[in-house]
Amino acid sequence: MNKKEQTPLVVHKAIEPYLNKKDGLFKRVSSEKDLIRFKGSSIDSNFFFHIKSHRKQNNQNQIQIEYQPFTSESVEPRTNWIKSDQKSIDAHFQIWFKLLSEFKNTKTVFDDPIEKGFQEDYYSYFEIIEEEKDKPLEPSSILPLYEHFEEIKLKLNEYKNEENTSEIEDIQDEITQLNDSLTVSGRQEIANRICNVWAKLTKLGVKYIKEFVEISRKYVMKEAVKRAFQLGQKGLEYIEDIDKYLN
Repeated sequence: MNKKEQTPLVVHKAIEPYLNKKDGLFKRVSSEKDLIRFKGSSIDSNFFFHIKSHRKQNNQNQIQIEYQPFTSESVEPRTNWIKSDQKSIDAHFQIWFKLLSEFKNTKTVFDDPIEKGFQEDYYSYFEIIEEEKDKPLEPSSILPLYEHFEEIKLKLNEYKNEENTSEIEDIQDEITQLNDSLTVSGRQEIANRICNVWAKLTKLGVKYIKEFVEISRKYVMKEAVKRAFQLGQKGLEYIEDIDKYLN
């Protein structure tokens, strides 16, 4: 079933500008029921924007949309038939996109400044230039990264106990989300997800830095990033330190 050709061109044109600036806020998900489905990028996100169907009513072309959230005062979904023109579609998608951005950039009681600090430090190893941030990884880099992080996910099962099960499973979910993104996301989003995994492992304690983070950083820097990413100054210095140690 060709959903692209079943969806009016005006819908594609209204959404097109956001595809180049989504900044990891949302992703498309497959659907047999709706024409197009987007959801918030995190694995457990409840936010979505669905373009459900189109019709002709009273000599007017219309599309049915449903999205959540639709206002800063509520996180409830909203369903509506709107005029099928670029201006009307853009107005609603812009509301949703802006709310996703504000949710991401607003500090809340659920945010962890310690974890965020670790994430930002690890991200400084990468240097994703603007022109390549949405460029996909080369196929030769995808499988090694996938297998590497799958190995970490499985090995983490050996470290579970009554006190840390929730944190370990959160990291395993983060790895699942990372690996699911390897073939459908740009380099900046993938680098961010890698750093999220490292940051969560670091917060668990020194043992996890030694057992997982350092091994993972060496692997990614030496085997994958040299083909898939640009390295920032901090990343280059890290590689030099590894080379000196090995030689």
